[in-house]
Amino acid sequence: MRNKIWPLFWGLFFIVIGFGYGLDALGFWHFTIFFRGWWTFFIIVPSLISLIKKGYNTGDFIALLIGIILFLSARGVFNIRVIGDLIFPGILIIIGLSILFNDVIKKKINKHISYKGGVDEEYSIFASNRQNIQGVYLGSTINAIFGAYTLDLRNAVIEQDIMIKATAVFGGIVIYVPEGVIVQTSTVPIFGGATNKAKATNVVNAPTILINSLCMFGGVEIR
Repeated sequence: MRNKIWPLFWGLFFIVIGFGYGLDALGFWHFTIFFRGWWTFFIIVPSLISLIKKGYNTGDFIALLIGIILFLSARGVFNIRVIGDLIFPGILIIIGLSILFNDVIKKKINKHISYKGGVDEEYSIFASNRQNIQGVYLGSTINAIFGAYTLDLRNAVIEQDIMIKATAVFGGIVIYVPEGVIVQTSTVPIFGGATNKAKATNVVNAPTILINSLCMFGGVEIR
């Protein structure tokens, strides 16, 4: 149903606009779509539809909020200078709330699996690092802050369900997973995101890797 929202919206949009201009040409009323603040709908509508289709994510919510504020400002409800001063601290507050309530707003995962994680924590700050895992792997925490980090698990042994915590802040993380595992992702995207390109497996009772990521102006790619 959600995949049909975009065509439905645009179809109705053009029909309404067509009728509006048609009746205007016949002299029934004066119709125009170019009202004060009309351009803000190019921000409001895509972010709103994205929220409806994909569920909550911080990037779309911030875009929607900014679009609404700019529209109200264009309509004279708010002073644009005050709004401009408040946008940046508002974004910081939303980002902070998203980090604090990560478990509340993250996407649904399989809650019947008990995940275990390793204690290792790795960082890549203003640098590029690569970690190749040999042998049994129990999970870890990896952070790329203004840097790049590659975690290669293709030769690792995954014997149980594990979790990898990945944080990409103005950086990128690439995770190579071995064959024969199930990959689940849970992402908090803040002007960033995670992509899962791992091959699906038909192995019965295959171990699961949960990749729990925070992407703030950065990205996580699973291959």
